[in-house]
Amino acid sequence: LDVRTEAVRLRTQAAFRLGELGEAADAAQALLDRLGGQAPSYPGRLRVLAVSVVAAAELARYEQALGHLQQMLSAASRGSLEDYVRARGTAASCFALLGDPWAGQRLLSELLGMFQGLPSEALLEAVARNNHAGVCMLVARLARDADDAEGCAEALDHAEASLQRSRELVQLTGDARLGAFVDVHASEAMLLRGHAAAAIGPLQAAADH
Repeated sequence: LDVRTEAVRLRTQAAFRLGELGEAADAAQALLDRLGGQAPSYPGRLRVLAVSVVAAAELARYEQALGHLQQMLSAASRGSLEDYVRARGTAASCFALLGDPWAGQRLLSELLGMFQGLPSEALLEAVARNNHAGVCMLVARLARDADDAEGCAEALDHAEASLQRSRELVQLTGDARLGAFVDVHASEAMLLRGHAAAAIGPLQAAADH
């Protein structure tokens, strides 16, 4: 791999983390175009595709988002469990951004059924659980805004089940950053249930991370 290719890859990642979504989407597309027929063998391809899918979906560039999502899912089906989890998480985020978080929720629920509680899977399951909780929180907010109290409560139940398991996995993995995300989601769940005072503790814990 040449230096220019790696420079564009790093620019893609940096722009995405800085919230410069247009730059991230453009750089990802440019890198994949540059690789051409070599793209399937490029080691960082799935990460670049993941950035492209989410950034493009945020920008309503549907053709780019869905095209790269299809490529990512196809590649991940032949890759590792980590590839598979990343691809499904990206797909769920994409569906949520495109206005269908329920599809993302179903996709992640199916993914969670694959884990067998093995220590070797702990970090991947924690990431999947956190993503699931995040999508469920979005579903809960939409239900609340639609005055669907039952739908909101059901989505929160699903979110809190994943958060409880995530806390166990954070203890196993020692991943403080993931623990902070769990605390933030838990606080939002308490706020949506009307327990504002109880949300302060997890929020402070997230700030301390």
